[in-house]
Amino acid sequence: MASVFLGIGQAGNQIAGELERQYIQKYSNDPRNRFVFQHFDEKFRFIHCDSERKVIYQLRKQLNRYLREENLMFTVRGRGSNWAAGYHGLESEKNEILIEKILNSIRKEIEKCNAFSGFVIFHSSGGGTGSGFGSYVTERLRDHYPTNYLLNCLVFPHDHGESPLQSYNTALTVSTLQEHSDGICSLFNDDVLRELEKRKQVNNVDDELPMASLNQRIAHSLLNTWLPTDSITASAKASLGLEVWELLRSVCVSEKNKFFRIDAISRRNSTIPSLWNNLLPIVKRRNADQQQVS
Repeated sequence: MASVFLGIGQAGNQIAGELERQYIQKYSNDPRNRFVFQHFDEKFRFIHCDSERKVIYQLRKQLNRYLREENLMFTVRGRGSNWAAGYHGLESEKNEILIEKILNSIRKEIEKCNAFSGFVIFHSSGGGTGSGFGSYVTERLRDHYPTNYLLNCLVFPHDHGESPLQSYNTALTVSTLQEHSDGICSLFNDDVLRELEKRKQVNNVDDELPMASLNQRIAHSLLNTWLPTDSITASAKASLGLEVWELLRSVCVSEKNKFFRIDAISRRNSTIPSLWNNLLPIVKRRNADQQQVS
């Protein structure tokens, strides 16, 4: 039950690339973990797409051994942090050519899977490519694969971001994903930054936090959430690739409950029920009037 992963836009590709790097450094030596992210030839089931070449070139340089060249795509011009430009494309660069390349790469990746289950899309809601083109890709995937799951890992911008259009982009992105996606994993830059600042104070570190630290923290949380657990592995202790689907099936039980956050990292030899038992005491419960209850 393999998943195909897509990184769209600068933030989406940086997080997806960081997840790949952490997996290679920490977990790639154990073949039981392979089928969550890789094929038998050790190539990642990742497709990277951006409107500019800088991030794609970095991924090609750092992860060339594990990525297929045809899965690295980019255009010439950016989308100006504008949802409409990302969704509809520019007059000189329409989205249709790029989306056909993406769909063709997806088809090839699916053909290599023993059992295909769905997609995971990494993108942000603040920029033009991640928000607009990410919404467009989600719509097209829902049209082409109506019975397979769609999980969007959406990075929300800082409250006081540098783009004046980020609130507009976020509203349109969330509206599109609510209609077409099966689950939205909400990743908030401000929350991650506050957590890293607290750790820095505990460790008495005065250095300024680089943006890469946020991507590393987000990728670390996602990676540990999707690593194989004993409750959904075969008797040979090899992953069946069900981890992403099991997460989605467990937390997004209806069409009205699509948004969720990851506040815990799985532990070794843990199971889905034990993780729920650890999480439930810290979940904030609210009544019909949205008042917090004990």
